[in-house]
Amino acid sequence: MFIKTTRRLIVDYIGIGQDLRNAMGVYIKSGGEGEPVLDINEVISGMKTKFEIVEQMFHGFEYKNIQS
Repeated sequence: MFIKTTRRLIVDYIGIGQDLRNAMGVYIKSGGEGEPVLDINEVISGMKTKFEIVEQMFHGFEYKNIQS
């Protein structure tokens, strides 16, 4: 996907263009108020929860011996 502008060509290789537009929409609707970033403790808690879910999905599978 690419977008032509008057001065440059923007190439969206990883598909984040729509996410950025959505984020700007949220920011504009809030009038620039609110927290610009998530609380790191909430992020860590969420990641631990997701890790536990994935760990349970692989219960019984010997994945620790796999080398990347």
